Amino acid sequence: MFLGVQLLGLVFVAVMVYFTYLNYKRHNYGSRSFISWLVVWLFAGLFVLLPSSIYNFMGFLSIDRTQDFFFIGAFVVLFVIVFNMYVTIKKTNAKVEEFVSLDALKNPVKKRKK
Repeated sequence: MFLGVQLLGLVFVAVMVYFTYLNYKRHNYGSRSFISWLVVWLFAGLFVLLPSSIYNFMGFLSIDRTQDFFFIGAFVVLFVIVFNMYVTIKKTNAKVEEFVSLDALKNPVKKRKK
């Protein structure tokens, strides 16, 4: 039973690594994001292959329950993703504002008389 779960986990990790690579090649994100996601999937693969390594890592962090470890990890990952989305939105907003300002200066709208 446990081997089947490990196999399923490894297939999931392999598919996610493939999708990560595919999106990187399509230029959906940069090399920094690619490496970050690759590290996440490789750690997931390590935990699937060697489940006892989770307990060693949990002992190092002084976390008693496995469920607590995964909840803390999920929150950390979600906060990182939300922060990256915030930075991306701010950059995009600044680019749009710059584009609109330059366009408005090049093509001023004339007021019509009624």
